[in-house]
Amino acid sequence: MEKTSIDISVIVPVYKVEKYVERCVRSLMEQTLKDNIEFIFVDDCSPDNSLAILQETIRQYPQREPAVTILHHDRNQGLAAARQTGFARATGKYIIHCDSDDWTEPQLYETLLHAAEQHQADIVGCAYYANYPAETEIVDYPFDEETLDTINRSEPSLLYCAVWNKLIKKELYTVNDIRWFEKINMYEDVGVTTRLRAMSAKTVFVHTPLYHYNQENCNAMTARLSPAAISQQIECAALLERWFDERGLTRFKPQIDAIKFFSKLGLLVVSASADPRKWRQTFPETNANGWRYESISLVNKILITLVRYRLTVLFNAICKLKRIRRKQSC
Repeated sequence: MEKTSIDISVIVPVYKVEKYVERCVRSLMEQTLKDNIEFIFVDDCSPDNSLAILQETIRQYPQREPAVTILHHDRNQGLAAARQTGFARATGKYIIHCDSDDWTEPQLYETLLHAAEQHQADIVGCAYYANYPAETEIVDYPFDEETLDTINRSEPSLLYCAVWNKLIKKELYTVNDIRWFEKINMYEDVGVTTRLRAMSAKTVFVHTPLYHYNQENCNAMTARLSPAAISQQIECAALLERWFDERGLTRFKPQIDAIKFFSKLGLLVVSASADPRKWRQTFPETNANGWRYESISLVNKILITLVRYRLTVLFNAICKLKRIRRKQSC
């Protein structure tokens, strides 16, 4: 009997998510797309009960078990390696990722597959819910189809770079030899989707929110960045710049400049990692770009300007006020 072809491979890294993984798995097992889909879970040597909960939850969906593969790392290797391990095993025409502390709407994969086939698209993205402790925000794309102009006007946020709300043709990875940058676990999605979006012949968007991005920390993501994580972001930006330069893809320079600028932003806006001198010395050609980006708050734009002109006393005073306000808000 001829083996049924797989349309979609869903790759799910698993590490320290025992509080959330059951909800995630149930949302995947209850997808409306019943056939031609596979689920690849990658246990990145999780030290908690995540794996046991994962296995027990899957057993409650016997009709799905043949479509499930669980892979194991013998040591913790990080998010990028887990995604790459899952990709290497994937057999689907399209690849999509799901983070194991998030969850999905039942029609997510059926909807994206239908859009991909209808538009003959290499990439299909969708809107998503950002689930905070006290509220839920819908985040959507401001256009229906991506162009060079929309790429160069976009900023490296979750909307444009996340891999969990984008169905991507596997061939786009393989033909262009696009892999996850090794040991880059912050900005790892920026590193891969920036290249994929640039090489895509057609990228379209579904404006229905179909994915739930779990945000339980009261602080912004940048407020939790460690110096090591910021260094990984900067390294990722440098690797991307080299990749685009080697291929002569100069038309994407505004997008790469934005990624370079945002990769080092934590050196100014994260109190534990503040290093104005290093900020000035890292990608100095982007230092004047702070007022260009809409997602940067007015306070942070002021901080950037103060550091550019070496007004250290004022910079330190504003940082102190930000720390006080953050403590009060939490």
